[in-house]
Amino acid sequence: MGTPTLTLMSTGQNAADVAFILKALGEYRSKTGIKVKSLAGYDSMDTRLMLLQDLFAKKSADPDITEIDNVWPGLLADDLLDLKPYLGDEMTAIDKNLLDAFTVNGRLVALPEFVESPVLYYRTDLLAKYGYRRPPRTWDELGQVAKVIQDGERKAGAANFWGYVWQGAEGESLNCNALEWQRAEGATLTDDRGEIAPLNPAAESSLRRARSWIGTISPPSVIEYDEEDSGNLWLAGSAAFARGWLALYKTSVESPFLAHRFAAAPMPTGNKGYAWTFGGMGFAVSRYSAHRQEAVQVVRYLVSSEIERKRLIASSTIPTRTSLLSDTGSLRDTGFNGWLSQHWALGMFARPSAVTGKNYDAISRAYSHAVHDVISGKQEPHQALARLHVELINIARR
Repeated sequence: MGTPTLTLMSTGQNAADVAFILKALGEYRSKTGIKVKSLAGYDSMDTRLMLLQDLFAKKSADPDITEIDNVWPGLLADDLLDLKPYLGDEMTAIDKNLLDAFTVNGRLVALPEFVESPVLYYRTDLLAKYGYRRPPRTWDELGQVAKVIQDGERKAGAANFWGYVWQGAEGESLNCNALEWQRAEGATLTDDRGEIAPLNPAAESSLRRARSWIGTISPPSVIEYDEEDSGNLWLAGSAAFARGWLALYKTSVESPFLAHRFAAAPMPTGNKGYAWTFGGMGFAVSRYSAHRQEAVQVVRYLVSSEIERKRLIASSTIPTRTSLLSDTGSLRDTGFNGWLSQHWALGMFARPSAVTGKNYDAISRAYSHAVHDVISGKQEPHQALARLHVELINIARR
């Protein structure tokens, strides 16, 4: 038999990310002779997930390898190969929290390829202009500083300037924001076993605070913002602070409104400390692949130290191999440097996708809808969370 040709379905965060993966696969072919053909996906992550589920339902031999979002393992675990038997000591080089996010019932169904961290982007020039020596450290302080800067800039003639922009559209992005607000105050959606957590007054207060931002430091339309919307407002120089993923850093450097006038800091703390939920993707091997051994070797290459170092430089994403976090040369021109590189895991938590398994999609949608009802003023926090609690218990019983 000749050398097999494998197939990979790459989701890709953007065109540059897809190009990076394709280049890496070309390099792998030149080293091994194994060709990996890229299969077309869709722009929508939801559509990509449904496509994979349809292919797995048919037990299709293609794709051999697929990228999966870090909230998909519980939904796809039954159709993915357990990678643990194929790996050795290299697992110890990858952060345990990241491995846990891709582990379902003890099975490692994907290897994390990179981590996306949200950070607080801020205007260094405006902090200096209004007498602040550092970015805000707490959520309450953020609200105060953002209002001072916003009011000052509007008096100076920038009528459409805002203090803080984030992602408020109903969906997974809003979930990330809301879970961070609540976790920083000591509230969680589920416990470590996936059991629904009890109602918590801290969760209510964090949502009440977020709603107070609407129209005061955040535009009324923020309740319909996704990452692109909030990023565009930030890149136009029309906000003092913005929550964004590290991938936004390089685009900010290239913005004529922001170059040399911004920096990144950890997300603010609450009464219980730092809290940020990570994003990112992992490479998985289909159980229905006819070339499992070869597919696993491709995955190991794509998450190797060599490739992760190149990705770090190209896109500022956090490497999964902790040894690279001390590589000051690679970190120098990214948003992930200084304090962030030394304390990146402080407050990091995973969305409860692995522990809730196939229920996560329903839980995610219910949570997002409840939070959106609060920030849009349709329900009071206590009412929305009480109804959500009952709904989540019913979902868990299915």
